[in-house]
Amino acid sequence: MLNKGDVLQGRYRIVSLLGQGGMGAVYRAWDTRLNIPVALKEMVPQSGLDVATLTGLRHQFQQEATVLARMTHAHLVRVTDFFEEGGNAYLVMDFVEGESLADCIFREGALPEEQVLTWAQQLLDALAYCHDQGVLHRDIKPQNVIIRPDGRVVLVDFGLVKLWNPRDPQTRTIMRGMGTPEYAPPEQYETATGHTDPTSDIYSLGATLYHALTGQVPATATLRMADPVQFVPIRRLSPGVSPEIEAVVLQAMELVRSKRWQDAQAMAAALRGRARVSVPAVARPAPAAVSWKPPVARAPAPPRKRRFPVWAWVIGILGALLVCGSVLVFGGLGIIRSQEAARQAEASATAAARKTAAARDEATGTAREATAVAEEEAGTATAEAWAAATVTARAQATATARAQATATAEAVLYGPLWEASAWPLVLSDDFSAEANGWDTGDYTTSELVVGARSISDGVYRWEAEALDDFVWWSVPDVDPVSDMYLAVDAQLVEGVSDAQYGLILRRVDSTGYYLFQVSDDRHFRFSRRSESGWTSLIGWTETTAVQPGEVNRLEVVAIGAQFTFYINGQFVDEYSDSQFSSGVVAVVIGLNETGDTSVVEFDNFELRAP
Repeated sequence: MLNKGDVLQGRYRIVSLLGQGGMGAVYRAWDTRLNIPVALKEMVPQSGLDVATLTGLRHQFQQEATVLARMTHAHLVRVTDFFEEGGNAYLVMDFVEGESLADCIFREGALPEEQVLTWAQQLLDALAYCHDQGVLHRDIKPQNVIIRPDGRVVLVDFGLVKLWNPRDPQTRTIMRGMGTPEYAPPEQYETATGHTDPTSDIYSLGATLYHALTGQVPATATLRMADPVQFVPIRRLSPGVSPEIEAVVLQAMELVRSKRWQDAQAMAAALRGRARVSVPAVARPAPAAVSWKPPVARAPAPPRKRRFPVWAWVIGILGALLVCGSVLVFGGLGIIRSQEAARQAEASATAAARKTAAARDEATGTAREATAVAEEEAGTATAEAWAAATVTARAQATATARAQATATAEAVLYGPLWEASAWPLVLSDDFSAEANGWDTGDYTTSELVVGARSISDGVYRWEAEALDDFVWWSVPDVDPVSDMYLAVDAQLVEGVSDAQYGLILRRVDSTGYYLFQVSDDRHFRFSRRSESGWTSLIGWTETTAVQPGEVNRLEVVAIGAQFTFYINGQFVDEYSDSQFSSGVVAVVIGLNETGDTSVVEFDNFELRAP
């Protein structure tokens, strides 16, 4: 952590902290050589890496920084220098005057469509330039879009940048990071493979535009996979947005990469109305589970020999018998009428033969017609069966892919929670009785706060009025712990919306601890208190996980230097810091302004350790 007045490389003097996150911090600094303000991005490698890995990352950083320093675009912040000092890597960038898109949305709410489209075209132009240079940004979000005084936008902060090679999707990122959950695509959680590509930036930009058009932070990709109904379409929140623009943005935010816009130019064209808005066609393999084979053309069968029908033979025999009988009975007359009988027999035989032939032809035609109908019906049934099998197989394949992506993302995000929540219980308190040494009673001796704390009706109730900006805690009777799972239910019953409540962990003394806070205006932050003062490790960050006015479940998992945070069962962020390795725990509230009041209730406190 750098302090005001620190000088790096004998040139860059730290002026102030602009922001901080899990990957490091951004400072406003003064270039003493050129006498201009600059932005200094400090990037901290993931802890626990071996020497060989660090050496490789150092080499990669030099490659990536060299590429960034060569990039020049009107809507990209310019990287002017890079270096390493004290084991950390630094990028020096132009200091861009203006307001972040996040601050603009916070102040104005949903923004006009035409204005958002103008900025979208500028950002897409910048992304197209980046991707053509083989660079992925990987952290596009409203906080990283600066609106200049002249109205143009600039994309800043290349802290998670990655050199993209389509022939080598395993290209590693210099620093570990998954971006901001609400704007990160599902594949960005694949830390084992790191397989991101330009469509990953397209997703993040789509989520940023969603936020700008609706004034609402979009649901995270993992939440959308686990519970799709949590994702609210744009026009349901902002009916004034045109259906065409909604379709373009939602296609950018498709969870399946192949369904997104495949490059920035295609999305830009769609926003300009020059491309048809539809899900791109995707070649899919034939479903392996279906064993159907297409019908094979057969050689025509040889003609069958014609056989005289049996019934014709019977008629012939009967006719012969009748003729013989006539000769025997009427012997005298047979001589006289022999010629006439012969003629009649011949005529009868001819008529019978004709009837036989007609019957045979009719039977043959009927059989042929029935065969044709049967073959057509069989072919139709086969085609329908194939189509149904194909649809079923594709649906099964899609469901399987989604399930696998969900499982992978959940393992990355929720693995620490699953592991730690099964550790042995150290302390559990449902506040059904006064126990475990929690502070109760009136509190009037402080110059910062007056209030009272009580345990009744199954909750730990805090009432407070601020005399100044303060945090106020209560520590239970518990021994110091290092690795831990710490959780509590908390609810702001009354008071200002920015009143804070949360957890303290690894508390060494009154000036040494970590603090995780939440406020009902849907923000959270993670800070470190030390003898030198407060350090904001994760600045106030907006999240949809907080439910204003409701009971919110806060959970923190601390394993070594790694901290992972959850609100109402949803992953919100992570951070790595090793200043305090162990200490006691506490619940805490806070207020910002003199005269602010709050009533907070805690319940179901839980501490576990391995």
